[in-house]
Amino acid sequence: MVNLANGQSIGLEHLPEEIITPHPRTLKLKKEGFFTPSKITDETINIKELLADNERVEIINKLLAYNGNISNVARDMGISRNSLYKKLKKFHISTR
Repeated sequence: MVNLANGQSIGLEHLPEEIITPHPRTLKLKKEGFFTPSKITDETINIKELLADNERVEIINKLLAYNGNISNVARDMGISRNSLYKKLKKFHISTR
């Protein structure tokens, strides 16, 4: 943001949409086919929930990138396939 701002101050126009727009735990599918956490507001967000949301988004993005290949996703994340399956169940992510 500092690199984008002209002068001494940073304005709303320099902030990403995720920071400006409300509704913290929604996901949106970008044109590239990847999900992003779409909105963060001034509401207090539990750090554990935020980390879980980010982990869920990471798993979804990797599943999309690897066309649902569990072995490749697990390898990329540095975890076992069993751990990935547990996370899929925890986050209610279906690979079908």
